[in-house]
Amino acid sequence: MGTTISVIIPVKNEESKIETCLKAVFSQTLKPCEVIVVDGHSTDKTVENALKFPVQLYYEEYPTRAGANNVGDAIIQLLVDSDLRAAMEENVKIKAGELSWDSIAKKHLMLYNSLLES
Repeated sequence: MGTTISVIIPVKNEESKIETCLKAVFSQTLKPCEVIVVDGHSTDKTVENALKFPVQLYYEEYPTRAGANNVGDAIIQLLVDSDLRAAMEENVKIKAGELSWDSIAKKHLMLYNSLLES
């Protein structure tokens, strides 16, 4: 399996910085297999500017950047926890219950499994 990378960017009201950030991410030598923007319910043009790029956009439940960080941290845990692959499904259920992001967790579990199988 080749090296893959997922990029998770938590944001809230970053309209002046998000395009520069995403241009830098997409210009790297090692291209990300996915870029996830977790928005804390921005009230500016952060989301509009982010969607100019091929990103997956998620909103966290509480309108804060810290909440967006928590969702990003949980996704990272799911992606890097290779020692507990057998327990991943249970971990996803627990995290989904805690953070109310069941669809995100399931999607990333499927991606994680497909990366391990390739």
